[in-house]
Amino acid sequence: MRRPPVADIPSGLQQAHPDARCVFHALGIASCAGASDRTCQTGPDILYGLLQRQPVAHAHGELRWATTLRDPTGPGLDALAVVTALAQRVAQQTRLWVAHGHAFVVVGGDHSCAVGTWSGAAHGMRARGPLGLIWIDAHMDGHTPETSPSGALHGMPLAILLGHGPHDLTQLAGALPTLQARHVWLIGVRSYEAQEQQRLTELGVNIVYMPEVKARGIVSVLMQARAELARATAAYGVTIDLDAVDPVDAPGVGCPEPGGIHADDLLAGLRGMGHDPCVVGLEIAELNPRYDPTQKTALLARDLLAAWMDQ
Repeated sequence: MRRPPVADIPSGLQQAHPDARCVFHALGIASCAGASDRTCQTGPDILYGLLQRQPVAHAHGELRWATTLRDPTGPGLDALAVVTALAQRVAQQTRLWVAHGHAFVVVGGDHSCAVGTWSGAAHGMRARGPLGLIWIDAHMDGHTPETSPSGALHGMPLAILLGHGPHDLTQLAGALPTLQARHVWLIGVRSYEAQEQQRLTELGVNIVYMPEVKARGIVSVLMQARAELARATAAYGVTIDLDAVDPVDAPGVGCPEPGGIHADDLLAGLRGMGHDPCVVGLEIAELNPRYDPTQKTALLARDLLAAWMDQ
């Protein structure tokens, strides 16, 4: 599906981006407080070290790593308190970047980081219109504490962004839900529970299950999602849980699911997207070095960033 011409993009975003697109501001979130497996917190540090040795910088863009946030410490801090504190800090940063028209990259940690990333982005562009989101994941991340079998918050961030879950997290961008379900495309799903599927389906999330991705190809699915979001929202972002990729190509994740997206296909689908004036940012989560001894998944994450910045 052909993307609408630039003239169809809200003028405020057009004006904010052209001078800023050559620089991508990066933020690491070295936390696994929202996961059952607490070994992915070093993912951002591993990727940062890899980027220091093999920088992603070329004629089309430069990646500037601002800082890496870490878990707050203190007596009585449970997982919810840690995730909430981090989400507030992340949201503050992404809100400022979006408000000033800067393209951003966020690297988790577990996928609960998405709550802060997209709450801040939605808040930063609220005067322009609604935020859309392409969510690429093997899982739905649509649970609440009442339905989650594990209680782990990294299984809840999409539900939270849609207004369902712990109050302190659902209210980060204000009283209304951060995202409208019709402006969310959930792509690559192949592992989920009935309760979250029912919730997201009833809310009206656009869900593209893995059999459809295989039949059509991820490039085609992403083209459709991008065209729809460019028409319906002021701008949109992309968040990737690396377990969306087939474990053969991305073994370094905490919850691998067979039958995923091939790495080369995802790279092709993301190529140059970071320069689209409709796009505010990219998030990559769930890199787990414990299961990535050869750094195959870390190298893929680096390649995803390079493809995003390419043209």
